[in-house]
Amino acid sequence: MLVIVDAQPGFYDAEPLAASDVEPAADVLRRAAWIAGVAAALGVPAVITEEDPGRNGATDARILEALG
Repeated sequence: MLVIVDAQPGFYDAEPLAASDVEPAADVLRRAAWIAGVAAALGVPAVITEEDPGRNGATDARILEALG
């Protein structure tokens, strides 16, 4: 089972995020989307959690698209 936890813009686009951390955070999300795509291709079940989506936004669209 693949578990994706809090891959939401409120955690990586937030103002307190240092400028030097913006690209590494985006890279983590790209990699998570790739892993999600591999899991979907292999038929691995996936669970996504979101903390307070009203404040932090929905799960990154690339991840959702990769899962299908």
